[in-house]
Amino acid sequence: MLTSPHREGPHSLSPIITRTRTTFQGTHRFPHTAEGKPQPVGWTLISSLRKIIETDLKDSVRVHTKSAFQELIMEGRRAVGLKYSDEAGTTHSRLFGTVVLAAGGYANDHQDRSLLDRFTPELAKLPTTNGPFATGDVIKALLQQDLGAQTTLMDKVQIHPTGFLEVKQPNFHTKFLAPEALRGCGAILLCGGKRFANELGRRDYLTKEVFEHCTPLQGNPGFPIAAAMLLTQEAVDKYGASSMGFYKFKGLVEDVETLENAATKMGVDAAVLRQTLAEYNRSAEKGVDEFGKTVFPVRFPEDAHFYVAFTTPTLHYCMGGLAINEHAEVLREDDVPIPGLFGNNRLGGNSLLELLGFCWHGAWSLGGWPGATRRAAEIPEEGVLSALASGASVAATTMRGQTALMFAASARGAGGQECLQLLLDGRAEIEAKDRYGWTALLYGCRNDCQSQVKSLLDQRAQLKVSTHDGRTAIMLAALEGGSLA
Repeated sequence: MLTSPHREGPHSLSPIITRTRTTFQGTHRFPHTAEGKPQPVGWTLISSLRKIIETDLKDSVRVHTKSAFQELIMEGRRAVGLKYSDEAGTTHSRLFGTVVLAAGGYANDHQDRSLLDRFTPELAKLPTTNGPFATGDVIKALLQQDLGAQTTLMDKVQIHPTGFLEVKQPNFHTKFLAPEALRGCGAILLCGGKRFANELGRRDYLTKEVFEHCTPLQGNPGFPIAAAMLLTQEAVDKYGASSMGFYKFKGLVEDVETLENAATKMGVDAAVLRQTLAEYNRSAEKGVDEFGKTVFPVRFPEDAHFYVAFTTPTLHYCMGGLAINEHAEVLREDDVPIPGLFGNNRLGGNSLLELLGFCWHGAWSLGGWPGATRRAAEIPEEGVLSALASGASVAATTMRGQTALMFAASARGAGGQECLQLLLDGRAEIEAKDRYGWTALLYGCRNDCQSQVKSLLDQRAQLKVSTHDGRTAIMLAALEGGSLA
């Protein structure tokens, strides 16, 4: 469920990708409508975004590739930019105003100071669906920089029960994901030719069952634990021929045609496999099986056209990382936000949920904070006078409910004080609150803008007003090392 203002989040993808088809996943209770042609979502999103950046946004957005984050640039306790190194190893300092950390997890971290070894040593040897970029470099850099950044749930690394095994190189560390949609379209999992679990169960449940019932691929103790995945032509058609064609091309799925060939591929007796499929079909007729499965997308007749793959549990998502609040602000150990620093985090379900949720919420939160507030300090006095003379309303607000007075109150430098005084002269509402209960006084204290705070107090700004989470002006001033004197 997306709540305001994020309930329109899915529609924000419309300029990027046309949503033409959804599939019946393991944890969905009802099948969605199936229309159009399946698309590789990740590639489609990123390639479309890249095209937009390179065309529509080419004058305002610059993308640096093959660059590595080094450290944050701080002004007091505020993050104002970052240092990064390029492909040649040259370090650059760039002031971007607001820093948003969205560098992924650490499910492929096998470097020195490995976060996997530190927090989940028992999982560190498992393969991963993540590429070589998922090494947690940003998290490690912030911890090394000693900013007091808080981490949370670092030991919670999600295991996906089905990563494809390449039979020719089973120990290759990075695996292609065998997504839930395959099982949602009818694929079943087998060990020794027999089923052992509800294929549409939760990831943690299914992973546990694989480890408990399955053996290493080809009986070789040096190979990963493996479950055989069996599909019919009907299941393949439901999933999408183009996607299946890619898996076949990569050698991840083999078209074996007959039941006998499927049994040979799995190294089991054909009679055992035939009995397993007969039992599955009887359960499908009854609507429930011994594992609690109640949805049977396809049947498995003996004369069906079969496909076989092998899968293994694989590290997938890192549920933990840098702690953030509801505004996507990175928190210190004392639960106080690090000004100017924002991040992303995990929500349950498909990763598109947090992509939309946190990008909307982060953008909403920093809509004028601190980037616009820093710009407010650069606005000439004449510009504010001109805007007011042209009828600009001092009561106008951003989507977050922020007023010009709040921006001016939190802008460092003489420009911020000048703007604030002009707005006060224009009878700006001192006690106006944004959507989170913040007043201009609270903004000023948060950024230690003492001259603006003094002006607001001279105008009898209320000291007892608190944010939605109970922080008062005095608390904020104390936390930022400032003063209300």
